[in-house]
Amino acid sequence: MMDHNGIRLRAAHYSTTPYPFAGGDVSPFVAAEILAGRVVEDARAVLDHVDGEEPYFMLSSTVLWCNLLQSCEVGDMFRRRLRAVTSTEPPLVNAYECAGWGYIFRHLQRLSPARRRPLLLTIADVDVLNLRSWEYGAKWGRSGFGLTTLFVDWYESDEDTVLAGSARSDNAWLEFGRRLAAFAARHKDARLLPPFFPEPLRAQLEQILPKDRLSPNLHATYGHSFGSDPWIGVVASARAERPASDEPIVLASLALNGYFCAARVSTTPQTRLSASRWEARPQ
Repeated sequence: MMDHNGIRLRAAHYSTTPYPFAGGDVSPFVAAEILAGRVVEDARAVLDHVDGEEPYFMLSSTVLWCNLLQSCEVGDMFRRRLRAVTSTEPPLVNAYECAGWGYIFRHLQRLSPARRRPLLLTIADVDVLNLRSWEYGAKWGRSGFGLTTLFVDWYESDEDTVLAGSARSDNAWLEFGRRLAAFAARHKDARLLPPFFPEPLRAQLEQILPKDRLSPNLHATYGHSFGSDPWIGVVASARAERPASDEPIVLASLALNGYFCAARVSTTPQTRLSASRWEARPQ
């Protein structure tokens, strides 16, 4: 019997939205209503194109306003709206910042087969407060904002397909690069999709990782879009050239607080990949 569970990407959609969110001229409550509505809309659209058992529905975020996770008027409204997707309130994970999706993968992989179900995951990096501190970061440069909605399921595999950890040195970027290189070495057939960062940092990664397997750095186009970066890379590359057979890929993210993750994921010719531009406005 195999010891690990591989990950298959069934669908991914990225909705990018400009800064400031909703034009910057609505209240945080109204902005949160708009955000919740789009999360539900994108999740339902992804579910319309996959079949099978009901998935776990979860949210991961770096920039999500902390009040949306708390018991207060705006938080209760936001989470109540999200129940429209699967009739249950989804867990909201923000402690691991950009690496949250990888920790969610690891958690679900560790469930017993009887409890394991597909995952519908929204990576929600939209700042309803429009704080200037999220618009640009000294380390990551220009930010990108939007929603990534994923549907993944599991298959039997003898590979260790998820890496999740935290940096122990003062140079988290290089430590992340070395850990990612070691993980990628175990998956020599996989294309690599690290996060989008300015070119000086990307150049450091290229000294550690095999350049012939690296996907393009799309920072100039999308900015650093937090946990969505590698998934945007999947969508963007498929729009340019769709593979004719199953393709293994390694996706990776690094958080400012030192958490990092990577996952070996398989796409198929049937994987649905799409993107849209979202001009968020009140209904």
